[in-house]
Amino acid sequence: MRITRTVHLVLTVGLILAFATCTGRSSDDTDVGGLTAVVGARIWDGTGADVIPDGVLLIRDGRIMGVAPADELDIPSGADVVDLQGGTVVPGLINTHGHVGDVLGLEGGHYDRDNLIRQLRLYAEYGVTSVNSLGGDGPAGILLRDEQTASGLNRARIFVAGSVVTGATEEAALSMVQENADMGVDWMKIRVDDNLGSTRKMSPEIFSAVIERSHDLGIRLASHLFYQDDAKALLRAGSDFIAHSVRDEDVDEEFLGLLRETGVCYSPTLTRELSTFIYEDRPDFFDDPFFLAHAELAILDLLQEPDRQARVRASASAQQYKEALQVAMRNVKRVADAGLPV
Repeated sequence: MRITRTVHLVLTVGLILAFATCTGRSSDDTDVGGLTAVVGARIWDGTGADVIPDGVLLIRDGRIMGVAPADELDIPSGADVVDLQGGTVVPGLINTHGHVGDVLGLEGGHYDRDNLIRQLRLYAEYGVTSVNSLGGDGPAGILLRDEQTASGLNRARIFVAGSVVTGATEEAALSMVQENADMGVDWMKIRVDDNLGSTRKMSPEIFSAVIERSHDLGIRLASHLFYQDDAKALLRAGSDFIAHSVRDEDVDEEFLGLLRETGVCYSPTLTRELSTFIYEDRPDFFDDPFFLAHAELAILDLLQEPDRQARVRASASAQQYKEALQVAMRNVKRVADAGLPV
């Protein structure tokens, strides 16, 4: 059976119970109200268990009710059957560090409800079910966040950080913290980075004050950073999320120990580095059918203009970030090999 529609599935806590409870055969008198059986696909649950090569996934009212190999689970008669023969089902992907709603095409400055919804629907088309938007967020994003508990959601969920907290003084930075808190953000976000030596970094005194005030308000804080020394200082000050790779040098045992001690998650954002230089030439993924399914061809044409490509090749920062990507890749492997959360 050929599938002509896209099905987005999110594995929930019910999956944990499914392996323990959904192994018997179902009878014809089973209550099948609202029950959907997804059949024919490989199923990878993300727990470390083996892939089920020919699985059955039972869903009721948006909740996973059972997962098992096809030969271990009968489908109750009357259930709605969706055949995904040849497909693969995975848990919904989560973008732990994105920025939603500002860009339209290649232009910034388009932050509004319509653009937010457009981007969140596009995320969903590619299997991303939640986006942690860490900066540049306004009331429109807060409103969508508050609406996303409704059933039948047709877009990725969004969580927001409001404006990135800046300020040359502690007073100015804490004023931004309060403004974000009053808006109802999920995160605070700070930048501790000199942009390859071109700007001044937020001082330890100011970022420590921002972290403390955020925690007083019951809000977690995410840290943009580049340098290992700053990452260590931020962890010691109480940062709740390392929102970029360490990119200046290979991480050392002290840094790994701080991650282990604090339990803070490390978000490598490797594609951030990639985005700074990848359009110096024509990327291979411009020929990928999966990518092209929802790509805007006019934008691809703009990205392939020779003058634009030449500017990227000539950009000193793009080439520096290309080198930084190699450091970032080594570091994320080291963090993962140490058994720390990534």
